[in-house]
Amino acid sequence: MEFIDVFSEELFKKLPEHWSFDCNIDFEEGSDLPKPAKVYPLSPIESRTIKEFIDQELADGKIRPSKSPIASPCFFVKKKDGSLRLVMDYRKINNITIPDQFPMPLQVELVDQVKNAKIYSKLDLRWGFNNIRIKEGDEWKTAFRTAYGIYEYLVMPFGLKNAPAVLQRMMNDIFRHLLGVTVVVYMDDILIFSEKEEDHAKHVKEVLKILRENNLYAKLSKCEFFVKRVIFLGLVITPEGISMEEEKIKAIMEWGAPRKIKEVQAFLGFVNFYRRFIAKFSKIARPLHDLTKKDTRFEWNQECQQAFEEIKKRVSQDPVLIHPDPNKPFILETDASGIAIGAILSQRGEDGYLHPVAYLSKSYNDAQRNYDTANKELLAIVESLKHWRIYLEGTILPVTVFTDHRNLERWKNAETFNRRHARWHMELAFFNFKIHYRPGKMSNKPDALSRRHDHEDIPNPQQIMINAKRFKGFKANIEIDIISMIRESLSNDESLTTLIESTKRKEDLPPSIRKQYDKYEWKEDLLWYKGRIVIPENKEIRLAILEMHHDNQIAGHQGQARTLELISRRYYWPAMKQQVNRFVETCEICQRSKGHKQYAPQKPWEDIAYDLIVKLPESQSMDSILVVIDRFSRQAHFIPCLESTNAEGVANLFIKEVWKLHGLPKTTVQFLKALYAKLEGFLRSFCNYRQDNWVRWLPIAEFCHNNQVNSATGKTAFETIYGLHPRWDLVDLEVNAPNAANMADSMQEIWDEVIASMEFYRSKESDPKREYKVGDKVWLVGQNITTRRPSKKLDNKKLGPFVTSEKISSHAYRLELPKTMRTHNVFHINLLAPFTEDKDFHRRQARPPPIVTEEGEEEYEVDHVVAWEQRKNGLYYQIRWKGYDPIEDTMERAEKIAGLPQIMEDLLKRHPKAPVPKNYKHPGKDYKRTGGNASNLTTSYSSSPPNNQSQLTNSSNPLLLPWPPSAPTSLPRPPPSTTTPMTLGLSSTTPPSQYGENSAVRTLSSLSFVVLK
Repeated sequence: MEFIDVFSEELFKKLPEHWSFDCNIDFEEGSDLPKPAKVYPLSPIESRTIKEFIDQELADGKIRPSKSPIASPCFFVKKKDGSLRLVMDYRKINNITIPDQFPMPLQVELVDQVKNAKIYSKLDLRWGFNNIRIKEGDEWKTAFRTAYGIYEYLVMPFGLKNAPAVLQRMMNDIFRHLLGVTVVVYMDDILIFSEKEEDHAKHVKEVLKILRENNLYAKLSKCEFFVKRVIFLGLVITPEGISMEEEKIKAIMEWGAPRKIKEVQAFLGFVNFYRRFIAKFSKIARPLHDLTKKDTRFEWNQECQQAFEEIKKRVSQDPVLIHPDPNKPFILETDASGIAIGAILSQRGEDGYLHPVAYLSKSYNDAQRNYDTANKELLAIVESLKHWRIYLEGTILPVTVFTDHRNLERWKNAETFNRRHARWHMELAFFNFKIHYRPGKMSNKPDALSRRHDHEDIPNPQQIMINAKRFKGFKANIEIDIISMIRESLSNDESLTTLIESTKRKEDLPPSIRKQYDKYEWKEDLLWYKGRIVIPENKEIRLAILEMHHDNQIAGHQGQARTLELISRRYYWPAMKQQVNRFVETCEICQRSKGHKQYAPQKPWEDIAYDLIVKLPESQSMDSILVVIDRFSRQAHFIPCLESTNAEGVANLFIKEVWKLHGLPKTTVQFLKALYAKLEGFLRSFCNYRQDNWVRWLPIAEFCHNNQVNSATGKTAFETIYGLHPRWDLVDLEVNAPNAANMADSMQEIWDEVIASMEFYRSKESDPKREYKVGDKVWLVGQNITTRRPSKKLDNKKLGPFVTSEKISSHAYRLELPKTMRTHNVFHINLLAPFTEDKDFHRRQARPPPIVTEEGEEEYEVDHVVAWEQRKNGLYYQIRWKGYDPIEDTMERAEKIAGLPQIMEDLLKRHPKAPVPKNYKHPGKDYKRTGGNASNLTTSYSSSPPNNQSQLTNSSNPLLLPWPPSAPTSLPRPPPSTTTPMTLGLSSTTPPSQYGENSAVRTLSSLSFVVLK
């Protein structure tokens, strides 16, 4: 063959000559040189591979030993074929390198140049970057450090900031007389095109001749010759045209027809953002909106299908979809769900609005489906940038990337990362982009694409992935990203600056000084002390950690020692013990609900205790709990059952739930109520007001119990039984990972410690008689006071707090009780308990106790109206109760709220056009009735509409509403402790002040309301 030498691998190995296109690396004036990098530890196979690489590159003359003071680190990433690729981390070098402004080819120009071609050939240069020499004198700047020494490149390596521009300049120059005529070049990719087939051979030879003259070599296995269809830069090019448009709208056009109401709502939520660009959108979408109306049967007919297809068509063409403009910045919005990734590439149009350029929706492969949330979100960014490489690679203006995962903002500048991230860093080295955090509630467009229902059909027999967002009862999925807050606060905490800087460079410190920092580490942009994250002096962060490890359901409102131990597993700050003790001591829920610490016996599942908790309100057809506790490890199982269960039934439960796990015990005893007091305390803290959902909390209560350190054993049940702590929150950082080699010895040590602790355990706690001063706040023990709640077992242990008004004697006090409480106000001191006020932390979720009326009814204070909905039986308001979480909002008849003037005035002040009920009389204002019938919001409710529609009675407090259901003016739902959240198209965590005129409440097409003159 005439040009076989152009494809020679042996010739390619020769060191290229210096010429005018050598790569120079110019540093910014006054910039500090990076410090030498550490040598990363390598596995045996990696050590062999890097040794082979160095030997081969030295033999080819492409690297040489170096004495450079700025050697960059290197590491391996796996290629798709499983082989290893050595990667140089030149990020610190790139940060101080003056950028080469040579323009990269524009996609629009490339497309235009080949539009009349009929035949194509494609060439791929072999290691394109390595065909260019490093400018003489700049080689030391490319140095990399290995366990076998420091070496520097003589040829241009992959990863340098200006490498694409340098290569493109060279390619443009050598092909300058052919560019746009018969050749299109994008870095090392060469496309040869001809309008006449008979001319194509001549054009190919001309290109091969140029490659030979310039000592450039192509990889034959990646070349194509004389074809009518070619894939170039991700685009399918044929004589009929370029299938670019089809790829851009593929994610929309392949969207399958909805199968249920929620899928209709998801689709409408996505296209609603673009409705301003679509003429007569409301008319076109009417059949779909009709499906979402309340009490409408879901029936997908021909009219719905036509509307669905028409909307997809309109969204995928002008004036919605626009052509990319390389002179304007791109905006990339990404999202990852449990089943797929979604992305939208956008730019601002001439009208000033954000228009989509292209859409992407892509399901995971088997490996990607097992990624955690953070890696899936990062994968969405990586895949989107690669998918739209032709638009986004090498842009002068940075691409703005929006993600709803805050930690990814720092990903590009992370000091350490795993191999997968290293590969992604390499793949994105030539993209100019910045990652910005945006809350998930503001990312509904890519969110909808990542949750297309047709992606759900892809099976995964190995594992079922559960989205963490589904765990609404778990506050481990916290609203505040604590790790990101810690990183940000560390950079601003001047008191830690010296410690952080010394820790970072402790290897350079004298041994006498370095010893002071031996217990500190700096990794993942965090400061660590003895394997725990150091928390800066930031009240918001410390409060969030305290609440997470004490107040939420998984933590379980445990005592001081257990809360401290739970926090100490991961975090550290000075005086942490004092703050934790004070935080627990001032917890109103604990003071109101908890009893005393009790004695724990011993022996691992050879000596067990059991009992039945009975007389509970019915929950999932159960009314009792069988509690079985191991007296050695204190591991427990909580089993729901019926009070009517006989001895044989209890034995069967024991076999099914306990014996199969632990075998038969040697002895069993029936324990005292004190041993399951903590379980009742947990359920008391978290069950709803009706107390009919306690069964759903039993598994969490069991986990919580087994995850807490027992004061007698000094260990958790998990640690005693399994030798390690379970992963219980969603922070994906490994802390104190167990060493498998030492597991046996560790288990024996744990058991020895438990036995020793049991032998020395003594219950020394007692409640000394207290004296109270006039004006002190105290709790009133509720053992002799009957409430209207269904079960005394799950009711609060104490009422109040109340103020002492008089000391009657050494053992009796008078309390200031509400006038509505019709009971004698003098109580024995044994019925009083001290109240510890929260003066230091100001918890965000303190729940005020109800007010008891003269009729013995409980009233709760309304905070404000969040949103509204017009139902068939009238107008309803979504009520936020004072001191309660958004998840506990309830829907109440608007006529009842009309009797609360302060609440109504606040509503109309925030939302002047909000609908008001017929019976509302605005003080000193005229009003008139307007409007027609209202349609439902595009949402679904888990709770049924209220049954009682009576009017609100006069109340001494204009902000209070009554309870219980038996009252003639009762509400259908009081503020519960935990209920299924109701959504109104509004985020339950968004403050009311942020609900603007464009919020979901304004999607009502027609309202029946009162307009004030």
